[in-house]
Amino acid sequence: MTPAGLIPLSLRFTIAGVRGELAPGISCPESYWSKLTHQLIMPASKKDWVLPEFSPEAVEQFNDELYQFKREIRELYKRMRRPDPRGPLVEVTAADLHCAVRGDGPETAKTKAKAAALRRPLLDMARQFVDALQDVPKADRLADSTLQNYESRLNTLKRYLACQGTKTLPAAEVDIPWCRRYERWLLTSEGGFGSTAMRKQVNFVQLALSFAVHEGWLPVDKLRGYKYQTRATTPPALSLTAAEVAKLVAVLPDLYEAEQRAVTGWLFCAYTGLSWVDYGHFCHAPGNYLFTEPAQASGDRPTYWLRMVRQKMKRRKPQGFSVPLFDEAAELLVKWQGRLPFSNDVNVNKLLHRVEEELGLSQSMTTKLARATFSQLKRDAGYSDEAVAAMMGDSVSVMNRHYSRISERRIALEMGRLAGGHSMHLAA
Repeated sequence: MTPAGLIPLSLRFTIAGVRGELAPGISCPESYWSKLTHQLIMPASKKDWVLPEFSPEAVEQFNDELYQFKREIRELYKRMRRPDPRGPLVEVTAADLHCAVRGDGPETAKTKAKAAALRRPLLDMARQFVDALQDVPKADRLADSTLQNYESRLNTLKRYLACQGTKTLPAAEVDIPWCRRYERWLLTSEGGFGSTAMRKQVNFVQLALSFAVHEGWLPVDKLRGYKYQTRATTPPALSLTAAEVAKLVAVLPDLYEAEQRAVTGWLFCAYTGLSWVDYGHFCHAPGNYLFTEPAQASGDRPTYWLRMVRQKMKRRKPQGFSVPLFDEAAELLVKWQGRLPFSNDVNVNKLLHRVEEELGLSQSMTTKLARATFSQLKRDAGYSDEAVAAMMGDSVSVMNRHYSRISERRIALEMGRLAGGHSMHLAA
């Protein structure tokens, strides 16, 4: 209360649960203030009129000024929320509004910069996310193939925004409903993706927004904890039988040179569990990955090991994996004098399909099928799930989901062991 018996008024406001307070520099007699109507009311009795300057006309003018002040604050808030009439809404905090009323100071400049950041297009932020990954020192950078995949996902996002006519969509407007629409578009014929590939495309947007939040460009990640509408479908694990692999080996000398090179690589992967990418690394420098373990006893043969770090697991499993160089793989290596053929040509799968059709094999031959065949045949032969997964550089759960399953042959083998050697025999 002032020496003249007046009380200063404050304008209180709440934004997103946070209270702010402004002092308009106006004071009035405490007995005149109505807590119900939030304005001045003349006392009913003239003897309670404490100051001559607070006449009925003065009180009416006072209330008009107070109303105008509140109206100006409300209009200022609206302008801050949408600085561009055709642009998106901008998040404004109680502190931002308080600083704006005080005048153009450091905090106001910060607020303006924040508002500008919120108007930045999603594509710009996604582009900067990919550029930031590429600027990492080479030793810590993601694999080139991963960066190429991110570039591809960025192009898919550009294609979607162009189809929707929203190339300049602000990242601040990307929320769960938007993401659901993007997910549905990816699964249409126009998007052209299956459920698994769709998840990678959506995850790219999630990564870009998370990056923007950590950089301070966005106040909140609206896609955090996003749940897909579409259930991911995992195709059943397929492989060739041992008899079909033997048929491939038998016809290998009679194939055309290009087919022979493709099938040789496929067989080596089926004998070692290597992925096609890792097989390529092995072909270029086999000496870097082959190791010899001396025989443990006289008369035993030394064991040859193939030790690598999977290309896609360099960060998660830098310790790598080890797989014995089984006799079938060693024979191929000797046949090619230590330098197996490799081609990263897109025609490799086409060549394999041609051989598969000529032989009437049960499955469509791809480079991935070789790895699945290794997994299935080794499990059928009685190797433990943990040992097979370790040789492939994967976990048992990943192997079960993508490469092989416990077959009836494996179950029969286990039953025979438990029954003291009386096993069930299944036809190949």
